[in-house]
Amino acid sequence: SLDIQCELDMDLLCWGTAELGQTGHGRPGYIGPQEAHLREFTSARLGNVKLLACGSSHSVVVTVDNKIFAWGNGASGQLGDGERAVKDQPVEIKLPQDHNVREKLAHVDIVSIAGVACGSRHSVIWTETGQAFGFGNNFYAQLGYDFQRADFKEHQLAPCLFQNLPSSLKICQVACGERHTLFALEDGTVAACGQNDYGQIGSGSNENVVVPRLVECVHHVSKVTCGANHNLVLTGDGRLFQWGCGRACGNTKSNILFPEEVTVPSLPVRDVAGGCWHSLLLTDGGNVFSWGMGQEGQLGLGEDRLHISAPCLLSYSQLAEVTQIEAGDSYSAAVTAGGELLLWGQIPCVSRVSYHTGLKRLWTPQPVPLAGRKVIDVACGSQHTMALATRSREKNRQYSHPKTEAHFRDLVSNLLPTEKENTVKDSSQVQHKLLQGLETPEGSEEQETDEESQRESDAGPLPAHCPSY
Repeated sequence: SLDIQCELDMDLLCWGTAELGQTGHGRPGYIGPQEAHLREFTSARLGNVKLLACGSSHSVVVTVDNKIFAWGNGASGQLGDGERAVKDQPVEIKLPQDHNVREKLAHVDIVSIAGVACGSRHSVIWTETGQAFGFGNNFYAQLGYDFQRADFKEHQLAPCLFQNLPSSLKICQVACGERHTLFALEDGTVAACGQNDYGQIGSGSNENVVVPRLVECVHHVSKVTCGANHNLVLTGDGRLFQWGCGRACGNTKSNILFPEEVTVPSLPVRDVAGGCWHSLLLTDGGNVFSWGMGQEGQLGLGEDRLHISAPCLLSYSQLAEVTQIEAGDSYSAAVTAGGELLLWGQIPCVSRVSYHTGLKRLWTPQPVPLAGRKVIDVACGSQHTMALATRSREKNRQYSHPKTEAHFRDLVSNLLPTEKENTVKDSSQVQHKLLQGLETPEGSEEQETDEESQRESDAGPLPAHCPSY
């Protein structure tokens, strides 16, 4: 439980590509897992962290004292600090003062934050009282603000109270896709807004939705999550629904414009996660299943199984007793009951020859050496990863054994320049093949005018494996 976690001094770790400051270490280049500790997040300094989320190239955390910090790419205002700039070290975010006043009138000394979610370039924070605050890119109305304002597409540089739900119900959970957002409400319904090129709003069309609308046929929702352009929703009675980008849902012929039920394993489903082109589920028994596209290894099913139409079990001994799953754009993460973190798919790495960062494919799950720490939570960005961990009180040889660290280092550090070039080229070819057969989505003309699409320098080079940023 959170109370137990807070009695221990949690370590916040953040590693991966740091060109846009997303690791928070104050320096560019590649940050490895062994040097990932952000030491300022202690009870004596900024505070111990209780919540964490990653966008494409930014990071947001909330401390046990309900302070909010962010770092990384802030070009769209997604850091919520009132600026449009890259911050390579944590900056504090303040919620609107008038909200704090209302909370105090309700005899609450401080806003109690329940969750945080990040899209590609937008962020949402929600409170225990059911209110949500969004900031960042709103070109596709993914923040759900007043579309009647002439400037509603402008970047929102600071947290703004969300007031445009189709009902007065409290918000229980928020999930952010690349350019769309889902809101789970207290009555078990779901509302959606933002970009709809892949049908991710679930409205039956591809028309963007500037005012959040309820998703039909989905009720008693207990968990919502978003991939880049698709959604996965769990219900209280154990059903799983998916809609949006067809390929990420295992459908190579068309996108899914209405929620459809997924046939799940006999065991109850505990959790779900989605990336750019793939989906994951976790059963109560601790087993992981994957489906969708896996050209970068994100399915974890080996080099020969690159497309799976329905959830398929990952039968690896090291994936027994998994307690959490997460997905980056083209990689996957799992945390075991013993606190081990495993990754597979396309992850950031550094060449020992040239010291240039690139991407490395791991076709099967590999443990990440974290100097004896046990992971209790993980979040995945496009090319960076964040984890909350505590040091094990008993010696764990598997963590501390130098062979384990050397094995992982060899896996992710042997990227030669030629391999890097081939990887990017291969990914471009894969993307071209994936997109063949799908008509150009409506609104692509508008997408060309999106300021963020025009300013690639703000977000760095586009990953070749993902539709767009």
